[in-house]
Amino acid sequence: NSEKLLNLDGGRILLNTMKNVPNLVNVQEVGAEIIGDLCQMGAGVTQQLVDAGAIDVLLTVMDLAPQSAGLQEAATYALCNICATPEPSYREMVYRSEGINIALQAMDRFENNAPMQRAGCCLLYNICIGNGMWF
Repeated sequence: NSEKLLNLDGGRILLNTMKNVPNLVNVQEVGAEIIGDLCQMGAGVTQQLVDAGAIDVLLTVMDLAPQSAGLQEAATYALCNICATPEPSYREMVYRSEGINIALQAMDRFENNAPMQRAGCCLLYNICIGNGMWF
């Protein structure tokens, strides 16, 4: 099913939907989960998503809904999986876009939320170490 979604340009459409309805947190959360799952299909899929603006969209939705633990976790999970690919420029893009600061703020806000802490640690590991830990 994931391959069908991508063949139908689903990644770009999903990202556009996330951009167009920034106030619907449930749409943002599910969208981020899908992006994270799709990135596990490999570097080619991740490249399609990054080229379509996934990093900017994920960081923007995190910034727009800082009170939503589910969204923060899902977006951090997706960023972790984007940074798990062998392409160092993705890690650099997340870093330069304040991705570390945004993730650390989410980890601080939801300090007792184990899934959020796990996603944040995974993202930090992938940005700083670059060995490709999948979430």
